[in-house]
Amino acid sequence: MKTIQKTKQDYKNLAKSLMKKEDKKILFIHAPKCGGTSLHRSIDKSFGPFGFMQGRNIYIDFPTAKKASEIFGESPQDYMERLLLYYLSNKNYKYVAGHFHYSDKAFRAYGEQWNFITVLRHPVAKWFSDYFYNRANEESCFHIDLELEPFLETSWGNYLGRDYVQRFAAPVSFQEAETEQAITRSIDILRNNFALVGNLERMDLFANNFESVFGK
Repeated sequence: MKTIQKTKQDYKNLAKSLMKKEDKKILFIHAPKCGGTSLHRSIDKSFGPFGFMQGRNIYIDFPTAKKASEIFGESPQDYMERLLLYYLSNKNYKYVAGHFHYSDKAFRAYGEQWNFITVLRHPVAKWFSDYFYNRANEESCFHIDLELEPFLETSWGNYLGRDYVQRFAAPVSFQEAETEQAITRSIDILRNNFALVGNLERMDLFANNFESVFGK
């Protein structure tokens, strides 16, 4: 209970810090099951209660984007990259977030204007969180019907284990995601192209680092 209360307080402190950051442009690449929803809400609140209505901040919902991508006949990742480039191109937006994959195109075009941030967690904990969430949630577009042991042998089970590499070394294929080259690329991108990378287990440290990166 103390840990939960402490985490909630960390988010409250982060929200207060973010209130002073309206002049900063932030792109939050939300890795699933890494506490990103709470972080998104904190950042979203920092732009005021009408930030979305005023066209300053936007969260791209993956299930909706997935449906639209099927109409266009392209992958959800490609479709979301198009949306990402559109919103980063709009000078009115201050905050863009969603389950994007890292985009070299976006970084080359807007890396000087936008601060890329993300939050991660231990990959094994993330895998189990992904599994149990999608196992229990029948409304999820990634609903899992299999029990844990047989799911471990599926390609989807393997895909979840490679999510970090596929998300941050993009574009990279499922097969390439297990290679040392792709793993190294994802680490280099996170280290060199992101203004801030947080750890779910240390959101207090993330809040402090956020203020250090973006100023008081």
